Amino acid sequence: MNQVRQESLTLETLDLLQQTTDYLKRLPVVPLTRELIRKIDAHLADPNVAAARREAEAAEILVSKRVGQSFSPVGQVLFKAVVEDGKVTIQVPPITILHDYPDKRMERLTDGVTLALVPFVE
Repeated sequence: MNQVRQESLTLETLDLLQQTTDYLKRLPVVPLTRELIRKIDAHLADPNVAAARREAEAAEILVSKRVGQSFSPVGQVLFKAVVEDGKVTIQVPPITILHDYPDKRMERLTDGVTLALVPFVE
């Protein structure tokens, strides 16, 4: 099993445990149910489990594809950043420049361009 799928299963399992304890808390309280709720809550509250959840969430973010773009006032893409598999690809698509409007995108890059990343939707 690849690492990413294992991380996804970890998150799904922890979510299922949380749903289970939430459901059990709605049932009539009997000693056995109360003890099971206590055990599940203690497991979910364990710092090692919390660390495993954070690592799994970070692994999923690394493999998710995200994109950010910057547009000109007329809607042309000036910059595009795609993050996939832990790598960033920066694209500066060609644009038609008017004679009296020089292309200053490279100057903007030296100052730094911030792009908000959102999940990639095809």
